[in-house]
Amino acid sequence: MVISLALFTLYAAVLILIVSTLKILRDYERRLSHLSPSIVVEVQTTSWSVKVVSLGIQDIALTENMFRLIAEQAEAERYRRARAMYAERPPLHLVDTVDQRRLG
Repeated sequence: MVISLALFTLYAAVLILIVSTLKILRDYERRLSHLSPSIVVEVQTTSWSVKVVSLGIQDIALTENMFRLIAEQAEAERYRRARAMYAERPPLHLVDTVDQRRLG
């Protein structure tokens, strides 16, 4: 169960990356409409040392389950960041002491 959940989360993260990359490519395509998308992809991926052989842009329809998964992943990330911020804050009893010293 844990392994399949981890794989499912990995697949969702990869899908999010692909969708966001396609959105970026579509923006480039609109801006550089006189160039073919394959040239735009080639320019973008040259620094990665990747040769793109074939390119196809399609509209991806996400299922309701995938939308829920993406929302859960975003919520988990917000929770992780909140926990990190909470851990970095000074203890409340020390803050009160510092404030009292400033006032006194």
